[in-house]
Amino acid sequence: TDEHRLSDYSIGPDSKLNLVIKQPEKACPEETAKREPGQQKAIWQMLPEILAKHFTHTDAEKVLQQLQKSCEQNLKI
Repeated sequence: TDEHRLSDYSIGPDSKLNLVIKQPEKACPEETAKREPGQQKAIWQMLPEILAKHFTHTDAEKVLQQLQKSCEQNLKI
């Protein structure tokens, strides 16, 4: 991560972006276990909020759709 927005980079229409999501290093297993299930959001619920910070609403929806499609394809056996 850095202080730049995605718009600061020359990302073209055919560019490929890789998303890496890491668990916070400060959270210990005991703290994670203490959280109520309602406090944890599924990744698919958090992504629109994250993408909205970097893309227009329309582009964020397209990125999310493509990510879901790619994820489904990669998980097929």
